[in-house]
Amino acid sequence: MLVRILPTVVAGLIFTTLSFQTICAQEISKNVISATCTLPIKGISESTNGVYNFKNFEVETPDDGSYYVNFWLLPAKYADDNYTSFYVYVNNVFAGTINPSFGNWQSAGMDSNDALDLQKGLNVISIATKAPESPDVETIKVAKNNTDVVFQSDAYNEYLDAAMAGNDNEIFEVDNEMTTLSTNSVNAAEIAFFTNVPLRYSFYKTFSFTENQEIFITSSSVTGHFIDVIYYAKSMSLPACPILPNSIIEPIILKPEELMDVEYASSEEMQGLNWKGISEKAVNSSIEIATVRLTIPKSGHYLIRLRSKTNEVLGVADLNVNGTYYYEDAPFYFYGVECEIPADGSEYASMTNCATAGEDDPIIFIHGNGVMADKIVGVNDDGPAAKLLQYNLSGRDSYISQKYFVKTHKISVSSYSSNKPVSTCDILARVSGESSQDVSQMRAVKPETKNISNVSIADSSVKVPGIIEISSSLEIIANESICNISVFNLSGKCVASINDVSGNTVMLPVSKFNMTERGMYIVSVETINGVSSKKVIVK
Repeated sequence: MLVRILPTVVAGLIFTTLSFQTICAQEISKNVISATCTLPIKGISESTNGVYNFKNFEVETPDDGSYYVNFWLLPAKYADDNYTSFYVYVNNVFAGTINPSFGNWQSAGMDSNDALDLQKGLNVISIATKAPESPDVETIKVAKNNTDVVFQSDAYNEYLDAAMAGNDNEIFEVDNEMTTLSTNSVNAAEIAFFTNVPLRYSFYKTFSFTENQEIFITSSSVTGHFIDVIYYAKSMSLPACPILPNSIIEPIILKPEELMDVEYASSEEMQGLNWKGISEKAVNSSIEIATVRLTIPKSGHYLIRLRSKTNEVLGVADLNVNGTYYYEDAPFYFYGVECEIPADGSEYASMTNCATAGEDDPIIFIHGNGVMADKIVGVNDDGPAAKLLQYNLSGRDSYISQKYFVKTHKISVSSYSSNKPVSTCDILARVSGESSQDVSQMRAVKPETKNISNVSIADSSVKVPGIIEISSSLEIIANESICNISVFNLSGKCVASINDVSGNTVMLPVSKFNMTERGMYIVSVETINGVSSKKVIVK
């Protein structure tokens, strides 16, 4: 059987590409695109047998039966004008094929039947493409009702139209700011905190290449842009399946012992195996062309990403890999914040805090090798569960922690989700192990609830006792109506969030705030006018 994979950290990196995510009115694990009565996705992984690459979605069903399924996917266009064939399996048994008739992101079902026979309990739905392609299936929907599984493409189409028009209109306006927080350690750099950073979809794609393979990637656009290429996962030496011609649709017989899970690259490998192509105007033309030529130094999976040369620029490009795989009208965008992370032998963490938990899905990129080179030296999609919990982050937020061996200068984010291509997030960077306790102060002034003004209000407008007995009650008094109370421990974890508040006074036992251990806490009080954060010592 396929190995169950939930996000794990490898050398500070987690990148569930093959999960590049469905719920029934609640957040489950990854890339929820809409809150309909679809079955929950319990886990996502990627695997390979050396010739075919797989993306695996774990779905739990309440009963045996026939379930409808739909896929949000991106096919490549081939030189013969055909498109990527996607092979669908249920619990390692071939179930059908998807043969799209056009390129770009789309909602698609299987050619012969949109229904799958699933057993009660956990099922693994796998989608395969022939290597070097990795299945660009962002997420799937599974439901008893066929009307519940179709993805709406309006948001992506609107975004694509704006990109093709080069339209940086009001929905792309940026109003972000950066603050720093001194750490308790004299050896650590100041924590950097960036708010309201634009989170936009920008084209990315993964391929599995082999050592000494010659690679040629080219892109063209009327807009100046870069191509990033970074090694992100190792390749396994595995038994090979027969390679089928593109025109032949035939089940691939899966042997579970031949399927291996992807092993992610170390931070040292990422910081050394990266490339960038810079677009230049073609002779006597307004078209900008970028190229990357390289001989693959190490077999593995490589991430290809498009981005604009400057902040807040939206465009589209046509991209081709090795004269075989074409992607037309691929949207790209870029927004980076200036942030130098010391290469001092210490390990530093960077993370996102998305605006809409359960919907937004940031990918974080660390830029290094000098301002002129500006290469990607670190990337992460979904952070490890323990760290996301520690810092009170969403299940889809990014988290990357590594030692830096090259100079860094910038951090950028992109949206993993093409189906929800526009949002915002915060970025927290330069968090060392010694300074993680200071994060609670930074996070407390930017609470998870985003529908309340996050403007800091005068401390005098909210009264909270500074010292209190663990067996007593905590009284909070504000000058205006209280909307929410959040409590953070010194590791930055939110231990309590009280939303059912009315009036300007709250008095509850300390235990109701989950302040169950003696020590210091940060109490963040949201009122109709803003936020005030107070330190409370529990004796």
